Amino acid sequence: MNNKTFVISGALLAALWGTTPNASAAIKPEDLAKVQAALPDKAPVAPAQARKLLIYTRSNGFVHSSIDLGAEALRLMGEKSGAYTATISDDPKSFEPENLKNYDAVAFVSTTGDAFRPAGFDKLNADEKKAATANEERYKAALLEFVKGGKGWMGIHAATDSYYGWQDYGKMTGGYFDGHPWHEKVGIDNQDPNNPLNAMFNGQDFEITDEIYQFKDYNRNNQRVLTALDLAKTNLNKGGVKRMDGDFAVSWAKNLEKGRVFYCSLGHREEIYWNPVVMKHYLAGLQFAMGDLKADTAPLPLPEATTKLMRAWIETPIAPENVNDALHGVYVGNFLPSPQAAVAPKAVTANVLAQGGNGNNDYLITLQVPEGDGTKRVEIPSKKEGDKLTIAANAGGADWKGGLEGGNLKLSGVGEWTLARDAKASATAGLKPPANAVVLLPYAEGQAPKLDEWQNQNWRRVNDGSMMVNAGDQRTRREFGDIRLHLEFQTPYMPGSRGQGRGNSGVYLQDRYEVQVLDSFGLLPKDNEVGGIYQIAVPKINAGLPPGTWQTYDMAFRAARFNADGSVKSPPTITIYLNGQLIHDNVVIPRTTGGAAGNTHVAKGSLRLQDHGDRVRYRNIWVVEEKFADEGPLPNPLELNKG
Repeated sequence: MNNKTFVISGALLAALWGTTPNASAAIKPEDLAKVQAALPDKAPVAPAQARKLLIYTRSNGFVHSSIDLGAEALRLMGEKSGAYTATISDDPKSFEPENLKNYDAVAFVSTTGDAFRPAGFDKLNADEKKAATANEERYKAALLEFVKGGKGWMGIHAATDSYYGWQDYGKMTGGYFDGHPWHEKVGIDNQDPNNPLNAMFNGQDFEITDEIYQFKDYNRNNQRVLTALDLAKTNLNKGGVKRMDGDFAVSWAKNLEKGRVFYCSLGHREEIYWNPVVMKHYLAGLQFAMGDLKADTAPLPLPEATTKLMRAWIETPIAPENVNDALHGVYVGNFLPSPQAAVAPKAVTANVLAQGGNGNNDYLITLQVPEGDGTKRVEIPSKKEGDKLTIAANAGGADWKGGLEGGNLKLSGVGEWTLARDAKASATAGLKPPANAVVLLPYAEGQAPKLDEWQNQNWRRVNDGSMMVNAGDQRTRREFGDIRLHLEFQTPYMPGSRGQGRGNSGVYLQDRYEVQVLDSFGLLPKDNEVGGIYQIAVPKINAGLPPGTWQTYDMAFRAARFNADGSVKSPPTITIYLNGQLIHDNVVIPRTTGGAAGNTHVAKGSLRLQDHGDRVRYRNIWVVEEKFADEGPLPNPLELNKG
């Protein structure tokens, strides 16, 4: 390398080294003009010597549209301020040790995935993969040696969304991306106003609009947090908030042996790169990483005000969520083979499911169409227009026409259907616990419940008498063997999601055997749909109700039995009613299910409720501890619980 500043384009790299350029958008001239106008004219300090920066942009995961602009902004900033000269590259070969030694620091601009792997790694043959992996390991070692030996690393935004399987990378960066609940205007707390890396903020907090990260494998005791989310100016009632300590750092600095690290999560949006204050923050961070700007990296404690705000948010009961969809639900009515048929109409049921897509205007109608002595399942797609559904589709070998408006569904295709919306409810919803029950979650309508029986105090208390999934799985403090269980749950309305991403949770008996909780309304029964014993048993029927409806599980569970030597004499057995309907009858559970706390049967274990990232709620949970016979069928839990 010579001392000339230059840019290696993705296309040129492809020609020289056979790589595939990133598919990021071309830089718009008007955006570049804004960047140039916003860049600082002068560096915070004069460089001790001519500095060189390698700007790395490879993304083998999600490719941000702002990468090209961000990289060019950093290059131009060095040129304009005189702080450094820069090379932009997206080729892993830039990290050959002989090349890397020519630089003072490396900046990762929204790199994602395993960023030192070549494009199309999964399609390489065995020999090619072996060679590529050897190169990757060499580049990883070179980067660590580079930084630890006294050079610098800077990360922007998705640089923490890389190399989750490489622990030393996470230790270097200071944490890994763990979701972005916020993409909106938020408050930023200047937590280190006297640090030269924050001099551009003039001792003030500020507000900004960008995609804000939260982090895992992050601990502020390992770095000096410079800026963080200001909880007093941020909406915490967002899905996906995972950190219950309130420590949502935005930028930090640290030492790595002899080297230096600066990271800032801002940079998703293009306009960040023409924000003059943020660019000054980046420049100060780069000069710190290069060794020119001296800054304290001793960790700072989490502000007490942040802890109080977060605790208050967790402990304050929240309002229940309402499903404002007058279309989805259960419809009951009559079926006639034809308008002229001289027969009594047959009672029928239809399910109307919100399916998202097309601006959340796609719906699906499922029917059991009479056919001979039985029925045939038919799925009819439909479209929402205003506050009604229009139906015109071929399904199940027939042309269907009709519509749904004002709670009335009329269809013609195979026969004539006239139905009205029915507010289906579980027969055991609100069931009171018997005197001998262990009440795990007390239920009183309109009162947020106490969580005394549960380990995770971060689940949200809701004013409808429930608790809502939040920040990790929930386990009982007690352990149980044979039990009768009554439990109520409600899945959220998620019309834009599908499959396992739609109101997902689970009830784990003894922390080992999952009974699926999911919005599976109107779908075919499966072991991973509502009522399924995950990976083991499909329910007899899908007795699930629409999202937003309180649903019930009533179970009888017999724990495993053991021989005197500790070997398993018989595995667990379970009978389950969902919404008052039998879905599993004395089913043997031969092994633990996916996500279990262990792979062996136990005599006792906690009841666990799963956090799968969706806003599922639970209420009215109680158990009756039993001593069932070692063999034979279990008693009917529905009848016992009602009694």
